[in-house]
Amino acid sequence: MLQEILGGHYGEMRTMMQYFFQSSNFRGKEKQYRDLLRGIFLEEISHVELVQTKLINY
Repeated sequence: MLQEILGGHYGEMRTMMQYFFQSSNFRGKEKQYRDLLRGIFLEEISHVELVQTKLINY
């Protein structure tokens, strides 16, 4: 179950990478949106870390 949360089809790794690619490929003039996406990406890193820690200690 926890492995599915981490690396499954809708897992944390997929979500983290999605926000990373969206922020990296942002081409608009409004840099605030790019920064928002990048901030969400950084928050997703902490979610991945939490799930990984839970898997290791399980």
